[in-house]
Amino acid sequence: PSPSAAAASAAASAAASAAAASAAPSVATSGDLKLALDAEPTYFSLAYTDLPTSYINGLIYSGMYRVNNKLDVVPDMATALPVVSADGLTWTITLKPGIKWQNGDDFTSADVKFTFDLAASSNCTFIPAFCSDIQTNVASVATPDPMTVVFTLKTKFAPFLVTDLPTILMPQKAVMASFAKFQAA
Repeated sequence: PSPSAAAASAAASAAASAAAASAAPSVATSGDLKLALDAEPTYFSLAYTDLPTSYINGLIYSGMYRVNNKLDVVPDMATALPVVSADGLTWTITLKPGIKWQNGDDFTSADVKFTFDLAASSNCTFIPAFCSDIQTNVASVATPDPMTVVFTLKTKFAPFLVTDLPTILMPQKAVMASFAKFQAA
């Protein structure tokens, strides 16, 4: 083709692309996330029993692990999957360094132990299934250093990785400070 025919063809192609782009729906530029839920969320903590709150808490908070869109368990606040002893009773988790809570406090193994100790309590107000799993299956939670958590199970419990380790965690210092304010009021 002649140079003028090639130029005309390129101009027509550019005009068609521009028309297609202008016909495309505009993309929202706000920072708002809008969701449709079948009810209002209740508590923004582990003390919830309804699905809307469960969904929102899963978006707001983190756990040591998450289940991804392929249903694989992947590290979130942990560095890797747990190291499980040959007998299946000891689960050792190394936490990611440098994670901060909303108030600026460091995330440590003490926060993990605090969360799981609350779940092991007979007065547990967390999700009933989580409380029951921990009370039935976990013998102890140890924190040999700020970045390591060691769970000792009473018996082998393979679902532990999927059902309990992705549970959202509570910041010990912030929860205790809030409780102290509550008691003082």
